[in-house]
Amino acid sequence: MKTYTKPNTRPNTRPNTRPNTRQWRFTIRNKLLVISLAILIIPALLVGSMSIWVSARESDVQMETNLRNTVQMASQLIVSFEDAVKNGALRKEEAQEKMKQLILGQKLPDGTRTINTKIDIGEHGYFFVLNDQGDLVAHPTQEGEKFWDKHTSDGFYHIRDMLQKGQQQGGGVTIYRWPLPNSEADAMKIAYSLRDPNWGWTIVAGSYIKDYNAGQQRIVKYTVYTLLGCIAVGGTIVILLAMRLTRPLVQLTQQAKQVAAGDLSQRPLAIHSLDEIGDLYASFQTMHNRLRELTQGLLSHADALSSASRGLSVTFGETTAATDRISVSAQEVAMSNKTQKRSLQESTYVMEELSASAQRIASTSSTAFEASQATLSHAEHGNGLITQSAEKMLAVSATVGDLSLIVNQLNERSHQIGEIIDAMTTISSQTNLLALNAAIESARAGEEGKGFAVVADEIRKLAERSRTSAMEVTELIQAILADINKAATAMDQGEQAVQAGVNSIRHSGEAFQRILVATRSAVYHVQETSAAAEQISASSQEFNASLQEIDHMAVRSNDLAQMISTATVGQLAAMEEISASADSMSRISEEMLLLVKQFKL
Repeated sequence: MKTYTKPNTRPNTRPNTRPNTRQWRFTIRNKLLVISLAILIIPALLVGSMSIWVSARESDVQMETNLRNTVQMASQLIVSFEDAVKNGALRKEEAQEKMKQLILGQKLPDGTRTINTKIDIGEHGYFFVLNDQGDLVAHPTQEGEKFWDKHTSDGFYHIRDMLQKGQQQGGGVTIYRWPLPNSEADAMKIAYSLRDPNWGWTIVAGSYIKDYNAGQQRIVKYTVYTLLGCIAVGGTIVILLAMRLTRPLVQLTQQAKQVAAGDLSQRPLAIHSLDEIGDLYASFQTMHNRLRELTQGLLSHADALSSASRGLSVTFGETTAATDRISVSAQEVAMSNKTQKRSLQESTYVMEELSASAQRIASTSSTAFEASQATLSHAEHGNGLITQSAEKMLAVSATVGDLSLIVNQLNERSHQIGEIIDAMTTISSQTNLLALNAAIESARAGEEGKGFAVVADEIRKLAERSRTSAMEVTELIQAILADINKAATAMDQGEQAVQAGVNSIRHSGEAFQRILVATRSAVYHVQETSAAAEQISASSQEFNASLQEIDHMAVRSNDLAQMISTATVGQLAAMEEISASADSMSRISEEMLLLVKQFKL
């Protein structure tokens, strides 16, 4: 008998590969947000950066152009004043003073000059003039001072650079750090210088860069505000769109997790998308319905298999009880045969004595009367024994008849068990087919159907075990049927032998009746003692032969009873194996029910 191994019905303990829900996951919604915001923000930043850079570039160009045009205009004024000097309209000193007044202003008593506000070169911008030695020929506050050795806080000789740049064709730009008015802080300053060959002046127009960057800063501010507004509006639209696109996927994922956990009782989701998400949901819903139908079918077949197993166990119990009764009856037959054998041995002994008495009657007529009396007494005793033997043989015949009836009933029970096994085999095949369909559907479901694929595989294995157990039970039933047929044949032979023994004992009883008649006749007819003695001797020999035949039949009946008892013991062992297989099948069906009931319908 094969041992039964209980399958593992506990939930799958494979490692949990799901991400920790407490941590932020890079979901499809997050991916859409990141990609969309990147598409929105990166171009906005590029456009804003390029706008700011272009604005700064154009501001620098405009600032340099403004300073250059202003310086070149002043240079043209010097040419005009030089023409007036050459024409004698002005003296050179007068012309130079007028030039200073035009680009700066009147010279005050303290030696400073006002800045001409009509010339716009920045809030803090102004003209000043250098000679080739670096002296300030014209300056708002430091006119006449020597600036050749002046340098900035970082050691840059900006006056020398201006003189050098001014000698270039068209002049040049000098950028340096210089303290702000009424402050110790430095700021970047730009100056454009151009040397006039008529007077040897290097005309310089300078201004702080920040004075020209006010418009640029406004452009930067408005650009940043515009970009932030676009990002905010676009981000809101992207978030709403991502939520709308991913909400069905989130709902579908949650329902798929519940299906993977065995809960098939969810209601359909309200998803009516006409895109790929709608197609995915339709396929998922079809799979969900198929799984539900398949699980219901498995549950129904598992219930049927469990009921059939319980019925088979009950039938096996009844069959085992009937087999026990057969064994008890066979033992009773054996005991009756032993008792009959002892009676026959006693009868044989009596007949031997009767034969000796007949011989003595034949040889000694004088003791005929006493011998006849003794013979009569022994004959009556033998008749009683023959009557007892006849009664016991009738009891053996009745017992053998009951045993034959029980064997026939056992044969019918075995055929019923075979029909139940055929039904169980059919159920097992259907269960195996359903498990195969479940495995195919879970394979179509992909990753989400793996948890159900494991359950379907376990069900298929259980169905295969059920089919194997049913085949083994079928083989055992066939072997039992063969043994039962042998037992039935042996019982028929035993019944015939017992019937023959009954007939022989009946003949012996009749012979004993004749002996009694002869013995009584011998009492009254002593003169016929010799002839009666010979007849008694012959009858005794015949009766002795009959007793030997009866003894042979008793031995045969005892052998048949032993054979029936042995076959019954083997049948009991086979029935125990069948019962164990039925119990194993019942446990398998119950565990199949447990596996299927893990799904909530």
